[in-house]
Amino acid sequence: MQITKLEHGVFAVRFDTQAEACQAFKRVQEFYENPVLKGQSGITKDKVDTWWKGHHDGTESYDEHWGGFNIPGDVLRDFLSKHEDLDDLERSVFTTGLSGAQEVAYLVAGFGAIGSHEWTSLLSHELAHAMYCVVPSYRSMMESLVALLPKDLRNAMNTELLAMGYDEFVLNDEIQAYLATGADSGLLAAMKKACPGLSFHGKTQSWKLTKTKPRKNTACALSTTKIETCESKRERIKLLIVLNTFQSSYLHFLDAGESANTARATG
Repeated sequence: MQITKLEHGVFAVRFDTQAEACQAFKRVQEFYENPVLKGQSGITKDKVDTWWKGHHDGTESYDEHWGGFNIPGDVLRDFLSKHEDLDDLERSVFTTGLSGAQEVAYLVAGFGAIGSHEWTSLLSHELAHAMYCVVPSYRSMMESLVALLPKDLRNAMNTELLAMGYDEFVLNDEIQAYLATGADSGLLAAMKKACPGLSFHGKTQSWKLTKTKPRKNTACALSTTKIETCESKRERIKLLIVLNTFQSSYLHFLDAGESANTARATG
């Protein structure tokens, strides 16, 4: 385990394995944003696993599904005040490693070797959450971009995020983090279903929206028979600008501080 202090009171915790990251952060993460367990005392890992099994199809366990974690500092301290029964791994992170979390403004975590794809991608995503919380100008920019997304697309993303287990209060935060750093496969599928022709190109790290044949009963107006009109062309261009601005804004804010260099050094 490695703990690194970044800018703005953000701390990053890197674990060697996904299982280790989940076992350390499972309780505190669900204390923060679980729609049923958030804010409760007496959260156990068994309770989290039981909730997970009851809300998902059982193909993946909690520890197999999640690899990255993010906690505001005040939430972490609230969790610690209500849970004195830390196990050895939790204690090594929150009590020993972070000295009781008194200096933590935001905590992010993930797994993988330094320089690996797993660690780099997880750190990027979780840092988007951190900046959304601790950098007001970043949050304002991202909220403006989320508001510019077509309603049908935003609704499709919200529905998928809720199905993934997120609470309603973090939906905008999750949308900005995924669009800034790369969408989860399930979320990307939901976006494509809402707007056929939409795709993300990993090589260029950019969104594209190609013209498709007119389809009936399609949620997204950008892919209906209006696809050939000047109006719909302008709407397509507007959507692509908005989608690609998420990432460019994220990189701009990351590069604006020394945290970018620190994050990349650890990643």
